[in-house]
Amino acid sequence: MVYLSPELLLSYDVSHFIGERKLGLVIIDEAHLVTTWGRDFRVDYWFLGNHLRKIRKYSGHDFVIVACTATAVYGGANDMVFDCMDSLYLKSPIYFIGSVKRNDIHFINGREPSPDKGLDSFKIKQTAKFSQAVLAKTEFKTLVYAPYVKQIRQVHESLEDREKGMTSLYYGSLDAISKGHYFDEFLSGSRRLMLATKAFGMGIDIKDIQVVYHHAPSGQLADYIQEIGRIARDPDIEGYAVINFSARDVRYMNVLHGISSVKPWELRGVLDKLAKVYQREKSKNLLFSVDDFANIFPDALDMGQKVMTALMMIERDYVINRGSTSSSLGPRNCSPGSLQGWIGSMPMPSFVSMVSQPLSYTINPVVERSLPLC
Repeated sequence: MVYLSPELLLSYDVSHFIGERKLGLVIIDEAHLVTTWGRDFRVDYWFLGNHLRKIRKYSGHDFVIVACTATAVYGGANDMVFDCMDSLYLKSPIYFIGSVKRNDIHFINGREPSPDKGLDSFKIKQTAKFSQAVLAKTEFKTLVYAPYVKQIRQVHESLEDREKGMTSLYYGSLDAISKGHYFDEFLSGSRRLMLATKAFGMGIDIKDIQVVYHHAPSGQLADYIQEIGRIARDPDIEGYAVINFSARDVRYMNVLHGISSVKPWELRGVLDKLAKVYQREKSKNLLFSVDDFANIFPDALDMGQKVMTALMMIERDYVINRGSTSSSLGPRNCSPGSLQGWIGSMPMPSFVSMVSQPLSYTINPVVERSLPLC
């Protein structure tokens, strides 16, 4: 049995990990990431299905894929179950649908009126006030989620020194030593309050969390279900999912979607770059550095993620328009911070013609959703 991240699996030929052995089973845990994080954060998850399809087709492996998740939306406009099946190229899949209903979680939805001006500072004070109250008046282990690192720091700074000594922090850019220290202190109960972004989630199992408070609504329903799923994992306790909701809070979700989304003109720029290099080199196998696209994504926090997302969207658009998976646009992570993309067997005259055609693929639509807590 070999445990791999998608980033590592996509970086090497499968024989690098298993040698001459035959691959019999691939299990994908937290499979909803194929359709959520894959488009906005760790885009390698989105490439995972295509990579497995190619292993099956070109490496002689005929293996079963098992995809598991507790937070995939089933059916409707925001369906993730069938989208996941499609993204993973599952062949005649058998699927089992359960329920996320939890009778041991109680929902509290506050509706304190928000001011016309100064929403950000109002929300910081509101969350800090809740944090102080839960530390002073209860013994509950409490997890507070916020969309941005900046908000976590501001809430933390609003606490008294004694309260800070009871509080842990967790977010993606925090150094590993501090993450480990804060996690251990929270796990043991030495610190009863955790201020975190959604980075505090996957694979974390702390059984005695009794309160999850949201500074603002989660970006997607699946995220919200995942986050409140931290509550009351010990069957002998019950817990509370709390939010002070204002309709204006949706703006935080929209900003996050805007930061992570790839714009149509950026896709057009990537297409134009690929076409020009092809016309110059006259080769179907072209290698690119992330830096080749720096002028298209000058303000990107993670340009590699942006480029990989754009490549996948272009390939999916090609498949939608031509009903073919003959193209090969994708990433190779050769070293940390480095990415190379290639164009494989796509018919290049056809590819070049795409530059002047409208893209049909839906690009990260921003949908305002109300949390089902009323």
